[in-house]
Amino acid sequence: MLDSEPFVGREAELAAVYEGLTDPRCSVIAITGSRGTGRSRMLEAALRMSRELGASVELARATSAARNIPFGAVARMLPQHVSGWSAPTELIRTMVALYAEQSSRTRQVVAVDDAQLLDPESATLLHALAGSGHALVVLTLDTDAEGPDTVTALWKDLGGRFVSLRPLRITEISTYLHENLGGPVNGVLVRSVAEATEGNLLWMRELLRGALEAGAIARNQDGLWELLEVPPLSDRLQRLLSDRLRHASAEALEVATWLAMAGDTLPISALERVLEHPVPSAAEAEGVVRLEGRDSVRLTHPLYGVLLRECTPRLERRRRRSALVRSMLADTPIASAELVHVLCDSEECDERVDTDLVLRAARAAMDGGDYGIGWELSRFAGADSPEATSEALAVAGECGLWLGRVDEAESYFRRARCRTSDKDLRVDLTLGLAANLFMVAGRAKAAEELVNEITAHLPPEDSRYQYAVALRVGMAANAGRMRAILAEVEESSIPALTAARISALTWTGRLHEAVDAVGSLTRVSGPDQRPPSDLDQIVSVTALAYAGEFHEARRRAHSGYYETLRNRRLPEQAMWAAAWSEVEMLTGNLRTAMSCLLEAAGIMRRRPTSLGPAVHGACLGNLARVAAMCGESEQAERALEEGEELPLRECFVPELAGARAWIESGGTDLSRRRQELWECVAEARNSGALLYAARTLLDIARLGWGEEASRALAEIEGELQGVVVASWVRYVRALAAGEPDGLVRVSEELDARGMRLLAAEALLAAGGEFRARGRTVAATGVEHSGAGLAESLGARSLLNAARAAEVPLTKREKQIARRVLAGSSSADVAGDLGISTRTVESHLQNAYRKLGVHSRDELARIYGDFL
Repeated sequence: MLDSEPFVGREAELAAVYEGLTDPRCSVIAITGSRGTGRSRMLEAALRMSRELGASVELARATSAARNIPFGAVARMLPQHVSGWSAPTELIRTMVALYAEQSSRTRQVVAVDDAQLLDPESATLLHALAGSGHALVVLTLDTDAEGPDTVTALWKDLGGRFVSLRPLRITEISTYLHENLGGPVNGVLVRSVAEATEGNLLWMRELLRGALEAGAIARNQDGLWELLEVPPLSDRLQRLLSDRLRHASAEALEVATWLAMAGDTLPISALERVLEHPVPSAAEAEGVVRLEGRDSVRLTHPLYGVLLRECTPRLERRRRRSALVRSMLADTPIASAELVHVLCDSEECDERVDTDLVLRAARAAMDGGDYGIGWELSRFAGADSPEATSEALAVAGECGLWLGRVDEAESYFRRARCRTSDKDLRVDLTLGLAANLFMVAGRAKAAEELVNEITAHLPPEDSRYQYAVALRVGMAANAGRMRAILAEVEESSIPALTAARISALTWTGRLHEAVDAVGSLTRVSGPDQRPPSDLDQIVSVTALAYAGEFHEARRRAHSGYYETLRNRRLPEQAMWAAAWSEVEMLTGNLRTAMSCLLEAAGIMRRRPTSLGPAVHGACLGNLARVAAMCGESEQAERALEEGEELPLRECFVPELAGARAWIESGGTDLSRRRQELWECVAEARNSGALLYAARTLLDIARLGWGEEASRALAEIEGELQGVVVASWVRYVRALAAGEPDGLVRVSEELDARGMRLLAAEALLAAGGEFRARGRTVAATGVEHSGAGLAESLGARSLLNAARAAEVPLTKREKQIARRVLAGSSSADVAGDLGISTRTVESHLQNAYRKLGVHSRDELARIYGDFL
């Protein structure tokens, strides 16, 4: 682990370097970036590619020590008799002539790491070599440091290729962690590393190394790497950071220390209040701080704050934090996030705060969707005290609801209702209590009674009435009552019901209308029309996916997930991950689907979603199904058990029934599971959820009851829209007919549509039918194709079934194949069996043809366990 870093987020840069290496007109490639972005590693990759292309390579490393020595950086490249020359120009002419002679035989590549440290003479020599066309010069340059003009001229004057390395984006950090740690990573860890390192590869590697050594990260029960505690700074990382700050002036370090105490960022007004003078320009000029927007200042790197907090004595930290509290509470609006950072360290802050001001900041944070900040501030404002005001309790209750603090949220709401006579506040509290009962406890009927009580006494234009109606629609969705949702939506013009309408149109099978509704979201304009919410966009992903627009659905899901990851909105992050998994399940990308579902399930375990417990149950059902398909039986069982323990008595969750059937699909008696699936179909049809019905019928056919499923699908086919469902119908009919050539054609259609898992299943089903008809060669061919596709998708259960099919070889062919798989050469096999090498090769080629493979490697990979 961490021994060999993956190349992540550098595909375009590697391609640009390769183009320069293969372009005979290119004389200079400049690889630039700030410290820690991987310049040296990119240079190593460039040299490796140069050698593979047949070039002769020379590498020099410029250093501060050799900067004042003429030709110091390139001394090892110079001829041994150079000491007799006095004029640098004579040496440069000699070197150009030498490289001219060598370049006539093979291309010459001269590489210099940290070229900003070159002495002028070495830079002039490299300029002459590149300008003569006899050598390609590859440089790395630190953009944080100034180099001599002769170095800049190397790539500017000669029009070389400029390859700029940037910090990794959050999506690339996620991939980096996944590949480095050898397994999926949860979003909290990704976000924490991204915020701490800002994508700097050097910081990321050292932070990760220190976290592993200290046990700050580990795999959880689901196999996801997660953050257990704040990663400590390793000794090496502390030295690197100290080296960066060593040359900062005293006034810049003073500004940096105040920012570190506040969590890296402060409004300029609050900072200048504690400094008692304007922010000195030197702090920005020296690269210690930077402006954030128009009104805030932040440290240029979060790890500076970690180091400065560790280096500041405790009493000094206490003094500074008290001063920061006074300063921040004097601002309007109050900087809520920074205030929480200071107040959370209560042992180091002895300032008595104005709770009214803190409560005002808490409400502002809650209204802005920052529920974690609102939760912390409401508790600082006294929500936990016996004398808590009803307003503090209301804010704590609502924030706690969205953070998944179930019992605490309900307690806050009930205490607040007992303490207030204000009618408006009682309505707010009743709404919060209803949401808590529905979203977390699954008590939809009790919640609906409270909602009906509210809607009976509020005008439709009241935002609380609209929220109550949206809540009631959510309850209907949990119960699968799609017709009821559409009826409610048609009677109302509430903008917040847009998501409910798209979702209902999707699950009733009216996918053309659902996609049209999605299109209308992107055409929102005018001051009176609200932009699409997260929920609007999440249900849009599902609609687009089931309409067959997989590329667009995946793009939106990817973008939405990482946006919520950056903004710390955990409930929405879980819903985005679940929506993304839906796309990947439809297209058969089981590994990606598994990672998304593990992430979503992990968050929902601790946080509710606004869509209620049915979404959590569906997530766990899908996780159990995907795990079973991937051959992860223990994970599948755990997910199913967790799903069955949820409060789902009033919910419609066909995913759990489907998961049970898939997990037990290898058993002998599936009659009970078959009955459960048919009950799901009946319930879905009765409530109008025809897409659910079609999806369950597809499962019934895949599990071996194709004829029954085909007849039922024919009854609802006319009410369903979209290419995905149409492909399902043709696949189910092909399974029912059992005609192998038809299954092969359906497989080709499914593959072309992007539904590759179903395509693999269809090929394997065709192989079984071919084999039953005695067409062994045809069976082997399609089974091999199906197995290869299943392997690429991570469908281990399918792959095992394909490999276990009868291997159609003669006794002699099996005998030879087994010896070849054991590592014997053809000559060795011939000697062992007393036959000629030519006969061995003939038998081996016959075996390859029958099994549909082309090499020993393919034979071992596909059939190694079954010969």
